[in-house]
Amino acid sequence: METKMKIVFIAPEFPPQIGGMQTVVYETVKNLSRDADIIIYTLKGNADPLKLLKTKDIMLPDRFIYNFFKIINEIKIDKPDLIHV
Repeated sequence: METKMKIVFIAPEFPPQIGGMQTVVYETVKNLSRDADIIIYTLKGNADPLKLLKTKDIMLPDRFIYNFFKIINEIKIDKPDLIHV
């Protein structure tokens, strides 16, 4: 049995926020999730409103250094095959 590729998306802007970038990321992830395991790292308070996707709201606004190290730690835990920024 073939295992699915694991992809991490780093997307500070994600639903429930409204906008073009949020919509593109959401639709891309939704379509890719049929063939891959997807995890979205996003800002605190942002998460998939429909609970269809796996999100980790781990980032804080305007905290670049904190976010950088938090993301590195999560990547070590999740061990993705691909990271999309």
